[in-house]
Amino acid sequence: MKSLIILELSYNHLCGVIPSSLGNLIDLTYLNLGNNNISGVIPPEIGEMKSLMSLALSCNHFNGVIPSSIGYLTHLTSLTVQSNQISGFIPTKIVDLEKLILQSFLQ
Repeated sequence: MKSLIILELSYNHLCGVIPSSLGNLIDLTYLNLGNNNISGVIPPEIGEMKSLMSLALSCNHFNGVIPSSIGYLTHLTSLTVQSNQISGFIPTKIVDLEKLILQSFLQ
């Protein structure tokens, strides 16, 4: 499954946690898990998905901090994580992403 490019799973009533093995999808460019019931922390392995351009995790039940490894996604243009229970600061590595245009962190 390493050649999967788009994974659109929003509004599917998914629950549980994101498995760290999701980071193995290195060719993925678009990941939308928004508007589900996913909980736990955002796994740092997401930072291994070097081709990712859009990451949508909003409207779930994520907690903890935004992993700084997301800052390694140099192609990322869109990141949405609002409406979760995320705490802490936005990592500097993410703020410094040159291609990041759309970002939504607010509740």
